[in-house]
Amino acid sequence: MAVVELEDRASLGRTGLNEKHLQHVRQNFHSFGAGAFIDKRRNNSKVLLTKSQREEVLSMLASSTPNDWGWPFWSTRILRSVIEERYGVVYSSRTSYYLLFEKPPPALPAWHNV
Repeated sequence: MAVVELEDRASLGRTGLNEKHLQHVRQNFHSFGAGAFIDKRRNNSKVLLTKSQREEVLSMLASSTPNDWGWPFWSTRILRSVIEERYGVVYSSRTSYYLLFEKPPPALPAWHNV
Protein backbone atom coordinates (compact mmCIF):
# COMPACT_ATOMS: atom_id res chain seq x y z
CA MET A 1 0.00 0.00 0.00
CA ALA A 2 2.76 2.38 -0.91
CA VAL A 3 0.26 4.69 -2.59
CA VAL A 4 -1.65 5.15 0.65
CA GLU A 5 1.49 5.59 2.74
CA LEU A 6 3.09 8.34 0.65
CA GLU A 7 3.45 11.40 2.80
CA ASP A 8 6.50 13.10 1.35
CA ARG A 9 6.33 14.67 -2.10
CA ALA A 10 9.74 13.26 -3.02
CA SER A 11 8.20 9.78 -3.28
CA LEU A 12 5.62 10.86 -5.88
CA GLY A 13 8.14 10.56 -8.70
CA ARG A 14 8.59 6.86 -7.99
CA THR A 15 4.92 6.04 -8.59
CA GLY A 16 4.50 7.72 -11.97
CA LEU A 17 1.20 9.22 -10.75
CA ASN A 18 0.38 12.82 -9.96
CA GLU A 19 -0.51 14.06 -6.49
CA LYS A 20 -4.20 14.65 -7.22
CA HIS A 21 -4.70 11.09 -8.47
CA LEU A 22 -2.90 9.68 -5.45
CA GLN A 23 -5.13 11.71 -3.13
CA HIS A 24 -8.18 10.30 -4.90
CA VAL A 25 -6.86 6.72 -4.59
CA ARG A 26 -6.05 7.28 -0.93
CA GLN A 27 -9.51 8.68 -0.20
CA ASN A 28 -11.17 5.71 -1.93
CA PHE A 29 -8.98 3.29 -0.01
CA HIS A 30 -9.93 4.87 3.31
CA SER A 31 -13.62 4.76 2.35
CA PHE A 32 -13.86 1.34 0.69
CA GLY A 33 -10.77 -0.57 1.77
CA ALA A 34 -9.20 -2.98 -0.70
CA GLY A 35 -12.44 -2.91 -2.74
CA ALA A 36 -11.34 0.49 -4.05
CA PHE A 37 -8.79 -1.28 -6.27
CA ILE A 38 -11.29 -3.60 -8.01
CA ASP A 39 -11.68 -2.86 -11.71
CA LYS A 40 -15.30 -1.77 -12.15
CA ARG A 41 -15.27 -1.61 -15.94
CA ARG A 42 -17.61 -4.04 -17.68
CA ASN A 43 -17.88 -5.25 -21.25
CA ASN A 44 -21.36 -4.08 -22.21
CA SER A 45 -20.94 -4.56 -25.93
CA LYS A 46 -23.86 -6.04 -27.81
CA VAL A 47 -23.51 -9.73 -28.69
CA LEU A 48 -24.22 -10.09 -32.40
CA LEU A 49 -24.10 -13.88 -32.73
CA THR A 50 -25.61 -16.10 -30.06
CA LYS A 51 -23.51 -18.89 -28.59
CA SER A 52 -25.33 -21.51 -30.69
CA GLN A 53 -24.86 -19.43 -33.85
CA ARG A 54 -21.14 -19.09 -33.13
CA GLU A 55 -20.90 -22.86 -32.68
CA GLU A 56 -22.72 -23.36 -36.00
CA VAL A 57 -20.22 -21.04 -37.72
CA LEU A 58 -17.27 -22.88 -36.15
CA SER A 59 -18.71 -26.24 -37.22
CA MET A 60 -19.30 -24.86 -40.71
CA LEU A 61 -15.67 -23.71 -40.93
CA ALA A 62 -14.48 -27.15 -39.82
CA SER A 63 -16.83 -29.29 -41.89
CA SER A 64 -17.47 -27.41 -45.13
CA THR A 65 -15.18 -26.02 -47.75
CA PRO A 66 -15.33 -22.56 -49.29
CA ASN A 67 -16.31 -24.27 -52.55
CA ASP A 68 -19.61 -25.20 -50.89
CA TRP A 69 -20.32 -21.47 -50.72
CA GLY A 70 -19.02 -20.67 -54.19
CA TRP A 71 -15.60 -19.38 -53.15
CA PRO A 72 -12.14 -20.81 -53.86
CA PHE A 73 -10.77 -20.20 -50.31
CA TRP A 74 -11.77 -18.87 -46.88
CA SER A 75 -11.08 -15.24 -46.06
CA THR A 76 -12.56 -12.72 -43.64
CA ARG A 77 -14.48 -11.10 -46.49
CA ILE A 78 -16.02 -14.43 -47.53
CA LEU A 79 -16.81 -15.38 -43.94
CA ARG A 80 -18.47 -11.99 -43.53
CA SER A 81 -20.73 -12.57 -46.54
CA VAL A 82 -21.66 -16.08 -45.36
CA ILE A 83 -22.52 -14.88 -41.84
CA GLU A 84 -24.46 -11.94 -43.22
CA GLU A 85 -26.38 -14.24 -45.57
CA ARG A 86 -27.23 -16.82 -42.88
CA TYR A 87 -27.73 -14.66 -39.79
CA GLY A 88 -28.07 -11.07 -40.99
CA VAL A 89 -25.10 -10.05 -38.82
CA VAL A 90 -22.18 -7.85 -39.88
CA TYR A 91 -19.29 -7.09 -37.53
CA SER A 92 -17.76 -3.63 -37.85
CA SER A 93 -14.21 -4.96 -37.64
CA ARG A 94 -12.35 -7.77 -39.39
CA THR A 95 -10.89 -8.76 -36.02
CA SER A 96 -14.12 -10.54 -35.07
CA TYR A 97 -13.86 -12.71 -38.18
CA TYR A 98 -10.19 -13.45 -37.49
CA LEU A 99 -11.17 -14.59 -34.00
CA LEU A 100 -13.73 -17.00 -35.47
CA PHE A 101 -11.01 -18.51 -37.64
CA GLU A 102 -8.77 -19.00 -34.60
CA LYS A 103 -11.32 -20.84 -32.43
CA PRO A 104 -11.30 -24.64 -32.61
CA PRO A 105 -14.57 -26.24 -33.74
CA PRO A 106 -16.86 -27.44 -30.95
CA ALA A 107 -16.43 -31.07 -29.96
CA LEU A 108 -18.93 -33.48 -31.45
CA PRO A 109 -21.08 -35.44 -29.00
CA ALA A 110 -19.95 -38.98 -28.19
CA TRP A 111 -22.96 -40.54 -29.93
CA HIS A 112 -21.95 -38.86 -33.22
CA ASN A 113 -19.04 -41.30 -33.75
CA VAL A 114 -21.23 -44.41 -33.42
